[in-house]
Amino acid sequence: MKSIFALLLLSLFGLDVSAQKALFVDDNGLNAANSDTMISALNSCAKNALGITAFDRWNIKDSSGIAPTNLQMSKYDIVIWYCSTDGVGLRIWNESTAGNPTLVSYIQSGKPLWVIGQDILYDQYVAPSTFKSGEFAYDYLGLSSYDVQSYMNDAGKGVPQLDRLNWSAASASFPSSIKWTFSELWYVDGCTPRAGTFEMYKMGPKGYALEGAVPMFHNLSSTSKISVMSSFFDIALIDSYKNRRDFMGTGIKYLLTKTSGVMNQNTVQNFGIIPNPSCDGLVSITGLSPFSTITVYNAVGSIVFNQTSGAASLKISLEGLPKGIYTVRVTANNGQWSCKPLCIH
Repeated sequence: MKSIFALLLLSLFGLDVSAQKALFVDDNGLNAANSDTMISALNSCAKNALGITAFDRWNIKDSSGIAPTNLQMSKYDIVIWYCSTDGVGLRIWNESTAGNPTLVSYIQSGKPLWVIGQDILYDQYVAPSTFKSGEFAYDYLGLSSYDVQSYMNDAGKGVPQLDRLNWSAASASFPSSIKWTFSELWYVDGCTPRAGTFEMYKMGPKGYALEGAVPMFHNLSSTSKISVMSSFFDIALIDSYKNRRDFMGTGIKYLLTKTSGVMNQNTVQNFGIIPNPSCDGLVSITGLSPFSTITVYNAVGSIVFNQTSGAASLKISLEGLPKGIYTVRVTANNGQWSCKPLCIH
């Protein structure tokens, strides 16, 4: 007889007190094969030491539609909430834009959450929509708006690939691009983050109708102890077994590292830009913490400079760029960041 609290152990390794344990919450009532693909990838992650040594599965469908409690989730180092392509009746929402209260309690405990799947937002919203305080999408996913969706807003094409954004020094461990088992992927959600949420991948390639729309984020806050990463695409549909496994492993390691370190780190120092304004684009960025990443954006948000520095200052050359106002963003190794304007005249 099925128990509503049954955890389906996927028996990987013998556990010890130092093991990194993950809980895979299967909130997918539509495509069982995709859940099996994800479980296979997680199994391989554990066997290859890609971030975890063991994981358990909570199948909501087999638990009479009931999600795990905060107490049950708190026993794990990370929770992965998987919705595949199912956009109806998801327990992540619990029929409310405020989100599932047991999941909210888990997030507030300071442990990391990874939300994965297409049509997650569609369960409660239709694009375009804006979010506000008190809504799960705003408070915990770290989003200000739900903007577009592939296939629905690109004349029925679908997004061919995702391209990595260099949001921090850790970004290089993720693949530079993501492609699919299909030529294009439908129903990938593009959103706008609120302040403090990192953009991780954008839709591409160049020339695609929704190029630049962002479907993956990390809401990371040391003050509120929140660490929620959201991938609004189905990782089960990445183009190969190895790429699925490596992407999952990289994401898990990233979340465990970022969460464990950020709580005891200071925010980015008040860095300086000398001279500012600059007449020739030759400037020094000062007051850097070790291994900070300096990114410069033009007025339309395109990256014109990106470099990581281990020193307290870095001389950069923006010679040849048009005159105007640019944004300099410094991202510390702990994931915290600050921005300042730079004028080139």
